[in-house]
Amino acid sequence: MNAVLEFAREELNRYCKIIFGENEGFDIEFAVNKDSDNPFRDGYDIDIRCGKGTIVGKNERSVLLGVYQTLKSIGCRFVRPGVSGEIIPRLSVGDFTVSCSRIPAYDHRGITIEGAVSEEDLRALIDWMPKAGLNSYFIQFRNGYEFYERWYRHSNNPTLPPEPFDSDRAWEIHNRVISELKKRGLIVHGVGHGWTCECLGIPSNGWHERETVPEEIRPYLAQIDGERKFFKNKPLNTQLCYSNPVVRDLLVNEVIEYAAAHREIDVLHFWLADDFNNFCECAECRKHSPADLYIRMLNEIDRKLTEAGLHTKIVFLVYLELYWPPVTETIHNPDRFIMMFAPIFRSYSRSYDEYLHDPERELLPYSRNRVDYPHAVGVYMQFLRAWKKVFSGESFDFDYHLMWDIYRDFSGLGLADILRRDVFSLRDMGLNGLLGCQVQRAFFPSPFAMNVMADSLFAPIENFDQYREKFFADVYGPRASLASEVFERVRQTMPLGYFREEIPLDDPSVLNGFRRTLAFLEKNSEAIGAELPRTEENEFLRASVEQLNFYAESMRRLLRCCIAKAEKKTMAEVMSLYDLLHDFVNENELRMSGVLDAFYYHFIVKGFLEKGEMVNYGGI
Repeated sequence: MNAVLEFAREELNRYCKIIFGENEGFDIEFAVNKDSDNPFRDGYDIDIRCGKGTIVGKNERSVLLGVYQTLKSIGCRFVRPGVSGEIIPRLSVGDFTVSCSRIPAYDHRGITIEGAVSEEDLRALIDWMPKAGLNSYFIQFRNGYEFYERWYRHSNNPTLPPEPFDSDRAWEIHNRVISELKKRGLIVHGVGHGWTCECLGIPSNGWHERETVPEEIRPYLAQIDGERKFFKNKPLNTQLCYSNPVVRDLLVNEVIEYAAAHREIDVLHFWLADDFNNFCECAECRKHSPADLYIRMLNEIDRKLTEAGLHTKIVFLVYLELYWPPVTETIHNPDRFIMMFAPIFRSYSRSYDEYLHDPERELLPYSRNRVDYPHAVGVYMQFLRAWKKVFSGESFDFDYHLMWDIYRDFSGLGLADILRRDVFSLRDMGLNGLLGCQVQRAFFPSPFAMNVMADSLFAPIENFDQYREKFFADVYGPRASLASEVFERVRQTMPLGYFREEIPLDDPSVLNGFRRTLAFLEKNSEAIGAELPRTEENEFLRASVEQLNFYAESMRRLLRCCIAKAEKKTMAEVMSLYDLLHDFVNENELRMSGVLDAFYYHFIVKGFLEKGEMVNYGGI
């Protein structure tokens, strides 16, 4: 039997033993009925009556998705990674009746590695993904070194001792992660960052600094202000001289060799250097737009992959200087490519649905290395429409809802609503899904936003209020009403716009809201944190209540920081309060395993408190 089908069978048997107390009396056949050559298209038909029937999928992965849908149809919930994130009912075989047919709303439904993550938490997340209906995972760089190193070095959490970490360990983790993805039939996306380093013999492990430029590669670097050097001392952020045919050959051949050596990658991302206002200003490069030189390389990659008999899909990136579409070049073989729209500077206070019917406008003028990127969502919608005129092939959204703003929208409710509305709008935008570039431990302040993302990608959420009410009832049980009030009060009094510089920092209504919410949390601290009795049946609820209590205490500490800042206390007074928050989060990071990414939490929260402005990490 196919390995994915074997795993699907193991999963069905494992859960049935828990639910029904046995594995006997069942006769459920699996079948694959491929009605399309589209490797991304999922769908299944389930017909089970009293434990007997069939699960038929469009591919092996779809059978696994069908298994999890079968379990959800009889009362299972998979809200968070891990056993404590699952609700598993106890039933009799006579209750095992499911009949449904489903095709996901979008083909591309996935997560991209970011933040700081351990192997254990990542494997738990991958295990959760198909249970939530997701089908794709993107490992940035060659092996995700940057994101593992952040965790194992514990550079932002002195309460945890740093562990030895090197490239060999990163590759060992990478290989095990690939195995977990393949076991589930998930679509593996790879690389993106690093081609511009690797083709020059420089490792691309992350956004690390390096001042000295080897003289033999200097002619290949972008010339800016008359100099060819590493941009801001970061090789990863250094564009090359793309008008130079030697440079283009180096890049193209690097991609071809990697694709041939790494057949485990289903979708290979070919991106240029990160950061912006860093393109070559030499006389020859100035004759061409960045997108025109980019497409020349894409066409050459396609030609050489075809000659090598490789069918690898290639993702090209609409991002920063590449928001402006090509002027003269066109993609010769659209079937080879997938366009990825990455509006990194957009606001998450507004949704795409507000701009779907905007009239067409002129694009923001392009001035080489002099662009100031706005936050207005409508600007990026216009860029997407311009690209759609020159490329009508497969495309998806690459967005950052749960990267930075997950630690600005402290209730998570507003961001979840934007996510739902954005996903609903993708079809009208000509985009076939979303790969979220996000922290992996994204189940804080609650699991709500992550579940909204996954569920919305599979099928539109028709009644969001009803969905939210049921979600809170499932997750918090007898504490659902109190939990809902906690998050709603935070939503109303800690507006996302305040932490995105869209509401003045001296707005008196915001300060008063901070005070009211702090008083509410202090008054209800015992009710929020009261422990539930420990029984096998309520481990899920106990974990939910524990996380709610952690959330409430962290919010009390954060609110004291925000009140001090709004009252214009000295920076020393604000940061002394932040130290108490910092220590509390760090001391509880392991207890909140898989839920909260302290690396990014501190980066965003401390950055705002210190600077009073929105701070983003400098990578995609």
